[in-house]
Amino acid sequence: MRREIWPTFYLTYWEVKEDKTVTVKADKFNVMTAYWSEDDRKFDKFTDQWKQNAKKQGAKILLDLQEGTSPFGYQYNPDFLTITERDSEEAFKAHLAKTLSSDHDGVKHVNQFVIE
Repeated sequence: MRREIWPTFYLTYWEVKEDKTVTVKADKFNVMTAYWSEDDRKFDKFTDQWKQNAKKQGAKILLDLQEGTSPFGYQYNPDFLTITERDSEEAFKAHLAKTLSSDHDGVKHVNQFVIE
């Protein structure tokens, strides 16, 4: 799977300030989401609200990375990348509907895919 998604993100380094263990369970519905910022102040508000809504709707945030950089100067690094776990596809779709109806001020672009 990594080889398939690698060109999408090119090469981005994320500073991880503490050790993290990420376990992706095959019996759960796992999604990787990446957002790009258009306006930092508004984007921070958006991502805070996104995380709160995800947790309220039962998502488990397995990984939350911000402020990635490219050693090659690639200028389109995701500003927020997360992997979430939900009990079902239906639970994900409920969160997606809420996210799509929310204020996207500060968001430039989003990529999202299921991890199988």
